[in-house]
Amino acid sequence: MARDLGKRFLPGARTWDRHQVVDVLVAVVFGVAGEVEAVIDAHGQPYLLAAASLTGPLMAGLLMVRRKRPLLTMSVFMAVAVAGSVVQALVVPAAAGSPNQVVPLFFILVASYSLGAFGSRRDLLLGLPQPLVVVAIIDRLQPSGQPLLGAVAFFAVALVGAAALGGRLIYGRQQLLEALAGQRRRLDIQHAMQIRTALATERLQLAGRLDEDLAAGMDALMTEAGTPEHEDAGRQAVAVAAIETRARALLAQTRKVVVSLAAADTAPGAASPPVTPGADAEPYRAAGGQPAMTAARTASSAALTWTALAAAVVGTWLLLQVRAAPDVRVAMPVALLGCLVIAAPLAMAWRWPLAMTAALWSAAALFSAFVTPLDGKFAAISLAFVPPFLVAYFEGRRRAAAGLAVCLLGGLVSFGWAGFARNYVFVMMLAAWIAGRVLHARSHMVEEQRSNNRLLARQGEVRLRHAVAEERARIARDLHDSIGHHLTIIALQAGAARRLWTSDPAKARAALATVARVAAHGSAELKMGLGSGLALAGDAPPGAAPGTDITALVDNARAAGLPVSLHVDGTDPDLPDDIKLAAFRVLQEALTNVLRHAPGATADVTVRGDGSHVELVVANSAGGQSSTWAAGGSHGQRGMRERVEEHGGHLAYGHRPDGGFEVRAWFPLPEGT
Repeated sequence: MARDLGKRFLPGARTWDRHQVVDVLVAVVFGVAGEVEAVIDAHGQPYLLAAASLTGPLMAGLLMVRRKRPLLTMSVFMAVAVAGSVVQALVVPAAAGSPNQVVPLFFILVASYSLGAFGSRRDLLLGLPQPLVVVAIIDRLQPSGQPLLGAVAFFAVALVGAAALGGRLIYGRQQLLEALAGQRRRLDIQHAMQIRTALATERLQLAGRLDEDLAAGMDALMTEAGTPEHEDAGRQAVAVAAIETRARALLAQTRKVVVSLAAADTAPGAASPPVTPGADAEPYRAAGGQPAMTAARTASSAALTWTALAAAVVGTWLLLQVRAAPDVRVAMPVALLGCLVIAAPLAMAWRWPLAMTAALWSAAALFSAFVTPLDGKFAAISLAFVPPFLVAYFEGRRRAAAGLAVCLLGGLVSFGWAGFARNYVFVMMLAAWIAGRVLHARSHMVEEQRSNNRLLARQGEVRLRHAVAEERARIARDLHDSIGHHLTIIALQAGAARRLWTSDPAKARAALATVARVAAHGSAELKMGLGSGLALAGDAPPGAAPGTDITALVDNARAAGLPVSLHVDGTDPDLPDDIKLAAFRVLQEALTNVLRHAPGATADVTVRGDGSHVELVVANSAGGQSSTWAAGGSHGQRGMRERVEEHGGHLAYGHRPDGGFEVRAWFPLPEGT
């Protein structure tokens, strides 16, 4: 809302961030309020009216630079305050009435907060004592009748110290939150590197295993496919049968590898490396159990220390001022005991914030009614800061709102309507309450970030194992779809060559040529992934993408003895590589299953695309034997479904009325495809 107001009235505010808009609004509010108060306090005096015309712009200008120059903001205002008091004491000694200093007090509050939040240690050491020195100088020039010690103590703790401490705490929480966010990013990077390393190790180990088990066998098949031509007539049939035997053995070996990859949790012969969060995650090693209880006790101890200190400070102020008060209605020991009763609930505000706030204001109301009025006492006015801040910081939203209502009611009863309104006690309470809520929110964000980092550190090993398991499943699926398809065709063609070698040598040699060609293609596809040690066919580097030519795949199936017709309806879409590969693998698995489980069948492949999606339909007839498509392809069907659903599509398959089988895969296309 603040940014919208700034944009509405200031065209340049469209490029401002949230902090700049807030600074402008705060400067405007203080400028207007300071100007109005100065004019009221001038009482028609020419000098005071002239000074009043400068008060508002000075405050506004200083507040605009409070983030970048907090020490300058405090120093200039304090110098102007001293100069104004000196001139007023010398030039206008008979000015009617005492000036109202509410807006300057709030300015000191904001300037002290800015020193704590944005200043360095040097700025704090040089800036925080300035208001105390100025109070002593002004009291010397224009005595107020109040004890100087009480006024200095009030400024030191209630205005300057509390505001600077609040700013420092909020700034510290923000810095800690940024540090935790940085640690979170480093943990994410570290886990990503660990996962990348584990996957690379996994792929290298599998590359060695598959190269030994499958790639060498494919090369041997490719070589042996030309061997029968060089053998004598008596050994040619034996050589052809040996090719078929090797092809079926390799097919069985492939299935074993696929099953072992899908079933195992870690790499063969290697375990997933454990996650070591490292130095950045050291604070989060202990999560839950005794360490968490220790952290909770430490936080409680720190809270007790701060609230006890607040109680001691407020109690000491009250004791000092009540001892000097001339209008005490009871014996002094009783009055001093009453001061302690008022301050004591603050010590336990960390444990029961709302109840202790109610107890404090009840005691303050009774003290003001029967011992001495609290209105006008600096120490009593400090009660407008501490209880609202504590109840806002330690309570949740609803109970904090109830605590603010208790503070407002207690302040009204304790100070009376005149003191409550004249001294802007309600504004002080609201400002302290807001500061407490801001610090509460920052602290909650810090704890939430800590918890998230603990959870992230604990889940690192789980994520690592899950990534390795997913990689194994992907490799198993690629092996099943790609190498299984090639070996199925090789086994069928080798079997056909064995049966036809004596009756139709020409067709037998054509079948062996198909064996050599398919074996070469399968070996190249397998090595394409294994050669880099990083991926199998589904994850090849650029420039080495696996073949996705549907026409070549259909030709292979035809060469294996499966009559296949191919139809492309509509414009052939330029598919993204990942969708093209997924559709290719689905078609590959479907044709392989027709060859394997529906011998004698014919197949029809249809590809449809309209720019928004692409549909692949593979339908086969019943064939000469009973089809075992549905019963025999459970792993392949699951792999097809996973491939399609990875891209947001859906897969359907089932028997046709004529006894055949049909597979339908639907892929949505990205916009602009």
